[in-house]
Amino acid sequence: MDIYSYIPDEEYPKYDGFLSFLGMYEDHRRITNYRRGLKRFRHLIKKKVAVEAGAGFGIFTEYMLKLGASRVYAVEENELMLKLLKKKFANEPRVKIVEGLIEDFEPDEEIDFLVHDFWGSLLYDENLISLERLKFKPKVVFPDRGELRYGVFKLEAFNDKIVTPEVLNLLEGVLVSDLIPTRELPLKNVAYRWKFGRGLKKAKDALLEDGEVLVFGIKILHGTDEICRSHYCYNWPYIWTKRVGKRFDLTFWEREPGYIEPKIKFFETESGS
Repeated sequence: MDIYSYIPDEEYPKYDGFLSFLGMYEDHRRITNYRRGLKRFRHLIKKKVAVEAGAGFGIFTEYMLKLGASRVYAVEENELMLKLLKKKFANEPRVKIVEGLIEDFEPDEEIDFLVHDFWGSLLYDENLISLERLKFKPKVVFPDRGELRYGVFKLEAFNDKIVTPEVLNLLEGVLVSDLIPTRELPLKNVAYRWKFGRGLKKAKDALLEDGEVLVFGIKILHGTDEICRSHYCYNWPYIWTKRVGKRFDLTFWEREPGYIEPKIKFFETESGS
């Protein structure tokens, strides 16, 4: 969803964030799988105090109430979303609407369960860092872990008439989503793992296979249970880039507070330097 009308710079993030939420809620597989996961852990929610971090429309707040939560804090910073939340739960005493960022939230009681959807398409390039800066310690965070996976593929296998080798060459060093319409891809290798309480850990890298395109995708888990994965839950598309070496180094840096940006570079040598 794009904005075509003029909006003052200071107002743009409000509307852009709101439209991003709308796009996320169109991913019905994502919502269904999250609800299934929450239902599996309803014994951790029933008669407990829960938090929905980045509550948006409050759909998981609503679902945790159905699972018997005694109280749910719906934490949200977007003022347009807050208007909807306040109206939706105006007559629900078990819900407390909290305006602000989850990392600034300081509850005055113990939190039993926290649900979030802070995954980026490259795992760490959205808001996972917020969960590493909490001022409270929830007993359970759902989902509690994720993986950034990758694979190398030959361009000719996709039979794309637009993204030719010449086009791909122009994108060297660029990480881009939805480059080529495709089926689900076998991403066998792991670049990074994230786990609540441990943070982001880089996996041991491997020599890249032959092929022109390096493709990344995420897998979201709670324990060993898969909640979502790229392409299947289309809120998280594959990320593509041109393969130009035998190894790669993908790094994340915080350009400004809370804003994570990925960088990638390749190595021609097998030692990765």
